[in-house]
Amino acid sequence: MPLLQQLRIKEWIKNGFIFLPMFFAGMMNNLHLIQLMCIGFAAFCLAASSIYCINDLVDVDFDKEHPTKKNRPYASGKISTSQLVALSSSCMAVSAVLLFFLPNEAKLILVAYIIMQLAYSFFLKHIAVVDCVTIALGFVFRILFGGMILGSPGSSWIILVTFLLSLYLAFAKRRCELAMLSTNQTRRSLQHYSLIFLDTALAVTCAVTIVAYIMYTHDAEVISRIHFPYFYLSSGFVIVGMLRHLQQTIQKGQTESPTDYLLKDPIIIITILFWVAFNFYVLYGRGV
Repeated sequence: MPLLQQLRIKEWIKNGFIFLPMFFAGMMNNLHLIQLMCIGFAAFCLAASSIYCINDLVDVDFDKEHPTKKNRPYASGKISTSQLVALSSSCMAVSAVLLFFLPNEAKLILVAYIIMQLAYSFFLKHIAVVDCVTIALGFVFRILFGGMILGSPGSSWIILVTFLLSLYLAFAKRRCELAMLSTNQTRRSLQHYSLIFLDTALAVTCAVTIVAYIMYTHDAEVISRIHFPYFYLSSGFVIVGMLRHLQQTIQKGQTESPTDYLLKDPIIIITILFWVAFNFYVLYGRGV
């Protein structure tokens, strides 16, 4: 169980972003592409778990001082350094094998993602703002990875919205960490943040994300492809979801872990389900 916990399987939900290019391209009914996407999803998840192991190895002293991270398998002493290294190496090896089934462009994207995450683990996460931008770029790499499997980089609007949304979530994570901790020892970059700055950054990125999504739903090329002039109605779910998350972040500080929050907040869950159902109907339910 400690080894499975070390993989952070719950965090794999983030890698579902690789399916977005195929979903919005209206190709979720292509069995061959679904098979390739699932292989890509597995490869990305294993590579991410390998990076998690390395990150925990680097951050062990800081994690031991964190109120929740101290319970992680390596920080709590449930697994040894040799087990952690073996687990990381095994995940990366299996991921490399799975990559043989994918296009070369997708391989390059995943390699670039791994390099960026290693840089983040060792030094980028200690630089305020740069740490959040790096996290956001990680999600952009997920979109590009899925697009390369699909054979197309995907819509520039989807990439932009993904970056902005991820940047907002990264700032929300830092805001909760700063508000929760009585000391900044568990993350160096927190020494260069303040609640005023993070609240401002959250307000700006939240607003810009909503505007970018609304502009995407009004894009003439998108409307002409799906033949549905009321696509902008899906913006309502995005607005509700963003404002709910913003309220929970600033007033209650409950969004430090985006994955945990996503799986616990019924309003967010219902909003996302309605958003998915609406878009599924628009893209697939009308025989487009």
